[in-house]
Amino acid sequence: MARVWRVNSEGKVDIEKANEFSEVLMQSKFCDEADHLVATGGLMSQIYVWDCSTHNCKEVACFDHGIIDPEFKGLEIEWQNAKQVAVAGGSEFIYLWSIDSPS
Repeated sequence: MARVWRVNSEGKVDIEKANEFSEVLMQSKFCDEADHLVATGGLMSQIYVWDCSTHNCKEVACFDHGIIDPEFKGLEIEWQNAKQVAVAGGSEFIYLWSIDSPS
């Protein structure tokens, strides 16, 4: 399960549930240039990008490697800028995805 927490204007901690996963969630990486975006992934073929500034942590993009690279299991996420995220996994390729065109 992915959860995002933030401190509200009254100083209380709000915890939002972003998604439940059937696989192990291994990493989450906030974007330095757009700190409301977080990319999550794990031992699965999908990498998700969430907008944590929305009330329910809206899913911005899902990068599913299963069709193009059946051996992919997410191991590392690295934001390149506010629009592009690089991911590496249990295969021989590193993928660069744009959140504006996730497929």
